[in-house]
Formats: sequence, C-alpha cells, structure tokens
Amino acid sequence: MVHDMGRRKVLLTGFPAFGELSNNISEDVIKELSSIGRSKVPLRERPRVDDSGNSLSTDMPIVEIEWQTELLTCDETGSSRIANSLDDIDVDAILHLGLCTSCITPRIETQARNILDMRIPDNSGRKKSGSEIIINGQQFIQSTSPLNRFPNDLFSTKLEQSDDAGSFVCNETYYRTLSSIDYNDKQDNFGRKLPCLFLHLPDIGKLEISEAVKLVEEIGAWLCEKPR
Repeated sequence: MVHDMGRRKVLLTGFPAFGELSNNISEDVIKELSSIGRSKVPLRERPRVDDSGNSLSTDMPIVEIEWQTELLTCDETGSSRIANSLDDIDVDAILHLGLCTSCITPRIETQARNILDMRIPDNSGRKKSGSEIIINGQQFIQSTSPLNRFPNDLFSTKLEQSDDAGSFVCNETYYRTLSSIDYNDKQDNFGRKLPCLFLHLPDIGKLEISEAVKLVEEIGAWLCEKPR
C-alpha cells in the first residue's frame, strides 16, 4: 500500500560544461527534471516503529516533488548565487549537482572545505591556488542532510560517500551554501536545518541520463522525508 505525503519543493542546481569539456551531465539532468516539473517518488520500504519498537505502519509513502531548477554559472558568481539568495528561497531541500570526471559511480559529498585550489580556470578565467573561499571561515562544514540515516544500499544506483568535494567551483558552491544556511539559521518545515547535499555524477558513458535522473529523484525524496 502507498500513501501520499504531499508535495515537497526541492531546489536542484547544476553547471554547464567547463574547461575543455563539451557537456556536463548535471546540466542534462537539470534540463530533464525541469521539463518534467514534478516527480512522484515512492520512498524505500522500511518497517516503521515507535520508540518502544512497536510497528506503526508498513505503508510505502509517496513523495511528490516540485522541482525548482537553476543552472549556475561555473564561476564565483555562480558559486554564490544560492547562498546570496537564501532569504528568497522557499524549498524543503537543496540538492547541488556537479560533474566528477574521475568518478566511476555517483558520489555523495558529506562536507565542503574552505579551499580553492584550481587546476584549470573557471569559466570566467579565474584560477586561484591555495586560497580560502571565505576568509577566516570554518575549515570544514558538514552537510545539513541527515546522513546518519542515509540508506546507501537502497537506492537504484550504487553510491559512494566522500569527504572531499574537490577544490573547484563545485566545492565552492557547496561551501558557500552551507555557510549561508548556518549563518542565516535557515530551517525546513520540520524545524531542522535546511537539508543541503552535493551529488557528484560521473561523466556520460559511465552513467546513463535516465539512471542519473532516477537517482536524483530518489535522493530528493529522501532529503524531504519527515524525520522519525
């Protein structure tokens, strides 16, 4: 049996191609989900119990997600876009997407680091080495997502967890957004810090667009799930 948990709003961001690349899978996923507009996603089936261990329900909830998508520029302006507009954002979660050319499988980033160390220039020509993103900011900021109950083995595609989001614009975007959530005490409808997660996707050829879209839908639903 399934039951509807109601509609949730997820802000989904990605980037265009950068460097010598001709495409970016995160942009492709953004376009696909933007055209879909909404997704109905069944949460993974798991027994629900109260604090005493008594069964509450065996229903499989359905989450309807309304996607708010934004293609960020691959530069400092793009990395600051969500952080600077947080007061005007009304969503239940933020999911940043990016391309990882060295990845074989999708990678959940558990934290962002206060570092810019670019091997190549970004799309504005900026190339910084050994710099802080925010001067005297925290060295690391942990994801605001409930990773302690992340069902790694229950998604449709195998996932890895990483504590190194790199030192390019992906990590910069993640760091700025998490810092802004913390500074502004931005909360979701359940009174917890607004869940924000970064998902690195491998290049096209290692992951089909349809697989990436399904995975993003599943992670979006998980991010919006009511804690229990």
